Amino acid sequence: MPSAFRTDIQALRGLAVLLVVLYHAGVEPFAAGYLGVDIFFVVSGFLITSLIRTQLEQSRFSFGEFYYRRAKRLLPAAYVVIALTTIAAPFFLSDVGLREFHTQVIGALTFTGNIVFWFQSDYFGGAAETKPLLHFWSLAVEEQYYLLLPAFLTLTPRRWWLLGVSLLLVASLTLCLYVASRDPSAAFYLLPTRFWEMAIGSLGALLPASPRVAAKLSLLRLPALLLLLVIPIAPVGSQHPGADAALVCLATLILLLVPSRSNLAVRGMARIGDISYSLYLIHWPVLVYVRAVWLGDPPAFAIYAAVSFSIVVSLALHRFVEEPFRNGIVTSRGRMASGLLAASVFLGFSPAVAIAATQSKVDFGQIRRINYGLGRACDLTPGSPPQAIPEACQTADRPEMLVWGDSFAMALVPGLAKTVGEAGLAQLTMSGCLPAVGVAAFSRRAA
Repeated sequence: MPSAFRTDIQALRGLAVLLVVLYHAGVEPFAAGYLGVDIFFVVSGFLITSLIRTQLEQSRFSFGEFYYRRAKRLLPAAYVVIALTTIAAPFFLSDVGLREFHTQVIGALTFTGNIVFWFQSDYFGGAAETKPLLHFWSLAVEEQYYLLLPAFLTLTPRRWWLLGVSLLLVASLTLCLYVASRDPSAAFYLLPTRFWEMAIGSLGALLPASPRVAAKLSLLRLPALLLLLVIPIAPVGSQHPGADAALVCLATLILLLVPSRSNLAVRGMARIGDISYSLYLIHWPVLVYVRAVWLGDPPAFAIYAAVSFSIVVSLALHRFVEEPFRNGIVTSRGRMASGLLAASVFLGFSPAVAIAATQSKVDFGQIRRINYGLGRACDLTPGSPPQAIPEACQTADRPEMLVWGDSFAMALVPGLAKTVGEAGLAQLTMSGCLPAVGVAAFSRRAA
């Protein structure tokens, strides 16, 4: 496979991120814009496998170099977004949301975000819109794939690459279809049931070049492009990942195997592809916080403003973070590694610091406690009447006021005790017992 930069692949990235952003923004008619992630998966599998294959064939592949380049490419921008999202979190999230956010940050830093969100929320559920780092689930799946793929290609004889990837693809797809009907959330989030999508890209990178096959596939280029544009608007089936994901992945593979000529549309979409990673990172937290401000569905102008703001920020993130680190602003590997480690530790603790700094000092548990009046002992239990009022249930030795009644009377005692002052007050109360001799309360229920 050619290693030269391909504008059409960058355009695919641009299309993928646009679909995702439009879906998250609730822009009609992109009801299945989430399929942009499936495009990303196939493109990632194709590019990473092409890179590793070329380096292995040239006997210059290094695990250290591979993961160093992945870290340099992906982590700086992600860490900046996590930091900015953490700073804003106390202003937009509830106490419960902040505690869940802490777990989300740990998941994002350890590439286990997909597992975290599998336990926290259904991606298509309403609660998903309150989780600022929800979109990190897909980055976690990709990183987990990156951990396995180099080992597989390195340890497997070259003649078995194609067969091995094909078998793993079929096994993952079969597992996906089985799990999706029983636990849709697991099928959506977890690597074993998503592996097949990236494996489709890997398969395309491992296929032997054939001019005859390429010529036949070129006839499918336009239908494949139409599929990528139509299915996000009119998805096939109600289960995801399912038939819609399979069609989108196959269409993406065809476009990867048959390079498109550069034209104005491709170049324009490629410009969006240039900032696709930064835009993917930043847009979702912005939308979550905008929705938090309105406590529901914000007006259209707020959504469009959020998307516009995300584009501007992603341009800055790409220009001042992504590109400098990718091009070697930090030339020392040791300094880069130590810096990323320090940043990981700092970000891991930062949500806890934010929670401690913003946590209310008011003891709401104490405020919401049951009001027994002078004390729990003053809520007498059914049985023989007391021979004397308990000492704890009077405020003076010879009280001048008696509060007799049920729980409603108990609620009045603290205020009355302050009102009567030194005159003193005694409490004779029992929950659910009316202050009437020989009368019992009852409720009539329909049979």
